[in-house]
Amino acid sequence: MVRVQPASTKSHHGARGPGALPRPGILRGVDLDREELARWLAQAEHTLASGRRDVLEGDYDWAAFKAQQAAELALKGLLRGLGQPTYGHSVKRLLEALAQAGVAFPGELVQAAQELDIHYVPARCPDAYPAGSPHDTTPCRLAPAWGPR
Repeated sequence: MVRVQPASTKSHHGARGPGALPRPGILRGVDLDREELARWLAQAEHTLASGRRDVLEGDYDWAAFKAQQAAELALKGLLRGLGQPTYGHSVKRLLEALAQAGVAFPGELVQAAQELDIHYVPARCPDAYPAGSPHDTTPCRLAPAWGPR
């Protein structure tokens, strides 16, 4: 079984910068396409940084969607780096695919994935609500974690 260690407590870039690959030892004994993983992680980090800027501007609908997208990109990158197929947009299902590939991760990631998946459609599509637009109704639960309101 592949074991993925919890992330460092440093900033999301750590000391290595955007698009940095996991530290040696995170994925031991795994045939990993590091180049494929790196390009997906670079896009995930770019998307996450854009979402953080959206929070600062009060654009919580886009920040919520971009948080989901960043997680999706990172997980798809890991799956592709492991040579596994990737389908769909559900972060929870991508985690399940990683588990099937033998990657272990903390259980609380599944709950976080479900929270992110909630924002995939409603954060962008007015018809996800009976009235109003996503920018009027998207909760700003992500804001405290990303910066000031």
